[in-house]
Amino acid sequence: EPISPYISLGIYFFPPQIFPLIEEFLTSSLTDRDNLGSFLSWLIEKKNKPVIGKLVKGKWIDIGSRHSFLEAYRIFVGRSTFVDERAEVLNSTLYHSVILGKSRIVNSELKGCIVDSANLENVRIENAIVGKGSDLRVK
Repeated sequence: EPISPYISLGIYFFPPQIFPLIEEFLTSSLTDRDNLGSFLSWLIEKKNKPVIGKLVKGKWIDIGSRHSFLEAYRIFVGRSTFVDERAEVLNSTLYHSVILGKSRIVNSELKGCIVDSANLENVRIENAIVGKGSDLRVK
């Protein structure tokens, strides 16, 4: 049974005077050095610094997977499609939330995709993230 129904969103704001303490924590701590929760506990217990939490209302999605990232992206952009002005789209269909960077798309169909500077030809891609520099061509 969880202690509470709340989670940490992983959004942290530190004033500049905390930055030197990060280095001190990393050099003094032998365990959990890559755990931000341990750093926050250390600030409270060892340095007597206040740590303030804020309850945020609304829908939040963990974007740690491709599926959840695309879900969050669709909620954010709706069904809109955004095409970089430098993109070249020839005889192709883009629908259901496509974000297209500087790319070349020929004889293709993209549905619900994010494409970052790619060359796509004769492909049908759905619900995918196509990375920068990708070259996908079907003869």
